[in-house]
Amino acid sequence: MKYELVSKETLFKGFFKVDRFKFNYERFNGGEFKDVSREVFRRGNAVGVLLVDIEKHKVVLVEQFI
Repeated sequence: MKYELVSKETLFKGFFKVDRFKFNYERFNGGEFKDVSREVFRRGNAVGVLLVDIEKHKVVLVEQFI
């Protein structure tokens, strides 16, 4: 999948860091998404994902095992 980073902006830098990334990327069907914006919360060696079903307006909860 091809992508292009358009910009990166640091929104907050303290105990943790929040960055905003703007990028373009190629869709699987050959189209392209342009100027997609995502915020990234950075705090140590951890990962978190918030899954949202936009059509049903619901948050999806997933249990992770160790």
